[in-house]
Amino acid sequence: LQGNFVRDVLDRGYTFGFIGSGDSHDGHPGLAHLSHPNGYGGLAAIIDAEHNRESILSAMRDRRSYATSGQRILIRAMVAGKAMGSTVGEGDYNLRIQAHGTAPFKQLDLIVRGAGVIPLPLDGAWDIDLEIPLSELKDGDYVYVRLIQEDGGLAWTSPWFVSSDP
Repeated sequence: LQGNFVRDVLDRGYTFGFIGSGDSHDGHPGLAHLSHPNGYGGLAAIIDAEHNRESILSAMRDRRSYATSGQRILIRAMVAGKAMGSTVGEGDYNLRIQAHGTAPFKQLDLIVRGAGVIPLPLDGAWDIDLEIPLSELKDGDYVYVRLIQEDGGLAWTSPWFVSSDP
C-alpha cells in the first residue's frame, strides 16, 4: 500500500538500518524452514562487530546491519570506504558490493532517493563483486541495495545517507 514502504519513511528524513525478522513464534529463530514450507522468515545480519553484547549493540546503533528474507546471504558493501548505515558527503562515489548467495543471483536493485529503483540484471553467479558508480548525490539522498536470488531469496543493505555536513 502506498505510504507503507520503507522508502516512504526514508523520504521523510528518518535514518535507520535494516534488519529482518520472522514472525513464526515457534522458538526456532533463523530456522524458518521448520515452521514454513518455503523457509520464509527474515534474518538480521550485523557487520563489523566482535562477539560480545557491547560490540553488537554498537554496530546496531551505527546501522551496520542488513536484512534477508531468511536465506543466509553474505554481504559486504561500502560507499566511499564507509560501511552500510554510514553518512557520506555530497558528490560522486562508487558503491562496492561483494556478496555470496545461497542460490544464484538474478538481479541487483539499486535504490536511490530521487532516482527510484534501478534494476541491474546479474548473470546467475553465486558470488558477485561489483563497483557501481553513484553520481550527483545530494543532501537528503539515501542509497541502498536489494539483491534478488533466482529462488526468490532477498537481501537489503542498510542505506547510506547523504548529508552536506557529514
